Amino acid sequence: MRFFHDSAEKMVTLVDGIQVIDVQPVALKIIADTIAVHRRQLSTAVQSIRSLPQTPKSKRWKRVVALHGDRVASQLDRLAQQDATSEGFIRDSDPPLLFARRLADAAEALQTGAAHPATILTYRTRPIPALGPFYGHVRRDPVGSFRMRWRSKGSPPTK
Repeated sequence: MRFFHDSAEKMVTLVDGIQVIDVQPVALKIIADTIAVHRRQLSTAVQSIRSLPQTPKSKRWKRVVALHGDRVASQLDRLAQQDATSEGFIRDSDPPLLFARRLADAAEALQTGAAHPATILTYRTRPIPALGPFYGHVRRDPVGSFRMRWRSKGSPPTK
């Protein structure tokens, strides 16, 4: 708590009550709930895409699910077990959460017939934190504002 008084003035600050509220349990619950929502989104999207008939539009997305679905599910499971205040959690949480959201969008687009057959999906964005320091960690990517691309083995690196 800081009080700024003009040094030339004689002033007294009276405080009749201080209440300290620990928001960490609430924040940890919100993080746990967010991970649980993303786990359900991923599971639903994977099941939805796997159950689609084989078409040019669904073929590549089925391959994305086959190549990445189980790995991302495992990453989300590990995140659920980690300390959400750790540097590792903060550094590693964005990619699997982003993948789950984008795969959910892809599954919806495939079901409605709006998906393009390529592995690049144009999607609506969801609100996300802005770039900048977050618990001493500067985000490396502007999450939510670029399209996601998945490479198959042997493909040249994407930028």
